[in-house]
Amino acid sequence: MARVVFSVALLLVLYLAKTAINDLATANGLFEVIQNTLQDEPVKFTSVKALDGFLTTLVCFFLPIVTGAHPPLTLFSVFMLGQVLGIYSLLLNEGIRAANRSKLISYPSLWGMMGQIITIGVTLPMYYLTWLWTSTIPEAAATSAEAFADAIALDPVHSKVLNIAVTLGGALPSAATALPSPSMISQEWREIALAVWQPFPIWIAVVQGFLATVSKTFNLVPNTTQTPAARIERFRGVYTFALSAVVLTYVGALGWVYRFSDTPLDLLKAMFRPTWPLDKTPMVSMEAGVLTLLQWDMYCSTLSTWIWITYNAYFRAGVVQVIVDLVKLVGLTPLVGPGGAALVVVWGRDVAVVGAAGQKKKTG
Repeated sequence: MARVVFSVALLLVLYLAKTAINDLATANGLFEVIQNTLQDEPVKFTSVKALDGFLTTLVCFFLPIVTGAHPPLTLFSVFMLGQVLGIYSLLLNEGIRAANRSKLISYPSLWGMMGQIITIGVTLPMYYLTWLWTSTIPEAAATSAEAFADAIALDPVHSKVLNIAVTLGGALPSAATALPSPSMISQEWREIALAVWQPFPIWIAVVQGFLATVSKTFNLVPNTTQTPAARIERFRGVYTFALSAVVLTYVGALGWVYRFSDTPLDLLKAMFRPTWPLDKTPMVSMEAGVLTLLQWDMYCSTLSTWIWITYNAYFRAGVVQVIVDLVKLVGLTPLVGPGGAALVVVWGRDVAVVGAAGQKKKTG
């Protein structure tokens, strides 16, 4: 019954995302402006015209972010980059958990590319719905503490190379898009950087797969380290890395607001207060339309992630744990943002579960 209730909640978020992201962008004219870019010859990124047209559309959408001409948009995008990285790290971790192996949810690059194409706010409710109905972690939690710990264990090899993969496949392409133009790169190269950045989930998967293969071939990472201490250390490695990036962007964006803005509260309001989803007023500028879409994109993705976390709390320890985790999420949000809060709560859950299983073995 709980699975059905949480599924309904995720479906409601999916409907909100459809209304606040897709319908609103149609009503305010954002999609029309972007589509009009295809009336001209697309930028030639590849030799495939259809792909070039698609990339031109995406570059047109993201270009206002990196120019810095609209501070609320650029600053919110920096903030969102870190929050979404925190959430995407959860997907990467779910992909290498023992219980999720070979399931649809074990391919984060697929879900990441869906997020790039149809927005992450629309994609994540579908991902979490798939998780609810395919992951065997809830069943393991109901079996025993040891089975639960085994189910959430991270693959030793993939967890070892994950941070490098995210750095090379995700962080570097993202940084390239932010290089100032024309002082460091030309406008043409900025557009190329944006086009190269688009499939970053694929770049992460390619680097991760290559490094994991090399590690297994040369036995660089022992595959037998499944003690509680080793598992907790693997958690620490992946979560600390992701949380560091979240904090860096969070402090950077908000720190800039309070350090350089004459009216920080007004700027924060412009950054975080979205247009009402049913508002049909035309956007005042391309930048304003992009900002509205990204705001709802982040809010819907965060909301669906929090629902998934509360479901995990419920099957782990019932309503009390749901309340505890919600209090943690709300309390941590002012410190690290909603995506960072989600990362910290899941990290705490992982360590607690493995620690409890190890303690039970000792006293067993």
